[in-house]
Amino acid sequence: MSKVFVGFGFGAIQAGLFLKEAGNSGNFDRLIVSEISPSIVENIRANKGFYGLNIATDEGID
Repeated sequence: MSKVFVGFGFGAIQAGLFLKEAGNSGNFDRLIVSEISPSIVENIRANKGFYGLNIATDEGID
């Protein structure tokens, strides 16, 4: 049986914490996020489903 991560909304916490960690865990075969903002959906689709994160550290932003 395959495991699917399902999230609601593509805000900073969902994208930067929940979705990222679900993907990194290796526990899910598929990652799905439901988003209602047309501009966010359009941007992610235009980037073939990929998104970027800026991660802050003590030395700056990665």
